[in-house]
Formats: sequence, C-alpha cells, structure tokens
Amino acid sequence: MFDAADRYALLLSLLAGLATSVGGIIAVWRKPDNALLAFLLGTAIGVMATLSVVELYVKNVLENGFVGISLATASGAMVYVVVEPLLPKAEVLEGKVNGIGGGNDEAENGGVSSPHAPNEKVRPRVSQIPPP
Repeated sequence: MFDAADRYALLLSLLAGLATSVGGIIAVWRKPDNALLAFLLGTAIGVMATLSVVELYVKNVLENGFVGISLATASGAMVYVVVEPLLPKAEVLEGKVNGIGGGNDEAENGGVSSPHAPNEKVRPRVSQIPPP
C-alpha cells in the first residue's frame, strides 16, 4: 500500500502532530511562567527560521543558482520593509474590536501613543480573567 518513503513521511507527520498535541496539553494543564514561555517561543522561532533557510533558500540556490534566488529573496524582503508600516498594528485593531479609542490617539494623548483612551474602562481579555 505505502512504500518505505511514504511510511517514513507519515511517521514524521504523526510525530509532529503528537508533539503539538502534547505541548498543547502541557500548556493547558500547567501554565508556563513568562521565562519558560519566552524560552519555548525563542526555540520555536529558531527552529522555524533554520528550517526556512535550509529548506527554501539553500535548496533553491543549489537547484537554480545563487544570483537569481538571492535577488528574489532580497526583493521580497524589501517589499516587506515598504509594506509593513502601512499595515494596521495589533494594538489599534484590538482597540477597535473592544470599542476603545476612536482614531488619532497620539493627538488626543499629547503625542503619547496608547492602545486605549484615558479615563475609559478597559475590558479584560479572557486570558486575564482569574479562574474561579
């Protein structure tokens, strides 16, 4: 039914899914403190960045040549640098969803950027509500 390569790929997919499930269960069962959370997120970012470089960039450089792939990568990075300031910030979107703030918070707060207007009651997020 499956050859050896297919079984190996399915095994790796199964292990990745189980690792994600075990990590989710641990996170729900035992809430990590900020130091552990920072370490785990840093490790995950490092693994993903390494895999991205090795699987995407190096593999394509070996197959298609250094100059073309490097120019394509650099142009993609430049597009991000140009477009990123135009994208809405998470704090602004969160304020609009919660009904806090109405626009130019910096002008209203004397040049100080704030995700919510002064003298307004801020509704807590679900993660900030203490358990019963």
